[in-house]
Amino acid sequence: MEKQKVEQLFDNISSKYDIANYFTSLGLEKYWRKKFSRHIIGSEKFILDACCGTGISTLNIASKIKDSSAKITGIDFSEDMLAVAMQRMAKINFKPENKPNPEIKFVQGDVIDLGCKDDYFDLITIVFGIRNVVDRKKALEEFFRVAKPGGRLIIMEFNFPSKPFFRKLYSFYMNRILVNIGGALTRNKNAYMYLVKTIKDFPPVDDFASLVSSSGFSDVTAERLTMETCTIFSAIKKP
Repeated sequence: MEKQKVEQLFDNISSKYDIANYFTSLGLEKYWRKKFSRHIIGSEKFILDACCGTGISTLNIASKIKDSSAKITGIDFSEDMLAVAMQRMAKINFKPENKPNPEIKFVQGDVIDLGCKDDYFDLITIVFGIRNVVDRKKALEEFFRVAKPGGRLIIMEFNFPSKPFFRKLYSFYMNRILVNIGGALTRNKNAYMYLVKTIKDFPPVDDFASLVSSSGFSDVTAERLTMETCTIFSAIKKP
């Protein structure tokens, strides 16, 4: 799908996107995000949350950061998704006792052309977003450019299981349950038909790990979750 149409799709479902994700994942999304948050060390200073959507991942990262002078940037191409992110941030108190308050900003932009200086970010994250990027190779190369030497890349993404039994089971779930629940909650069944297609079309785990490596990153690892339906990729930009 063309980039402009993908942006419009996410704009259309932005207000119900989070609740739909919870139900369509059968509550597993919360578990996956907890697993993801364990990869956040807490001492990172400059952080980019790419394809940040409604800001859940950005704010989860902020809750783990210990340095009050840290700066977190959430970037997404959907203006309506970012509006939800800013509303969410306004409702959350980031100043409980003895907890630092990192600076957070949300900006509209394209991950294949970030407009940031080289060697800047200590940590780059992207949660359930890389499969919606048309030119993933270019995005990964852009992440490599803006990562500091020693900086880390952490990606969490849906996968289509490799084992035949799980593939058949997951395909049934996506086609019969996910599409219908997501469509009913957002009143946009076509959006969830598209999202199912992106999951099925996303490269196998080992192939995507190789793509990350070919973009310049080293020490690429893949943590497979829940019958290989979700994977956390991590990598580093060698000093």
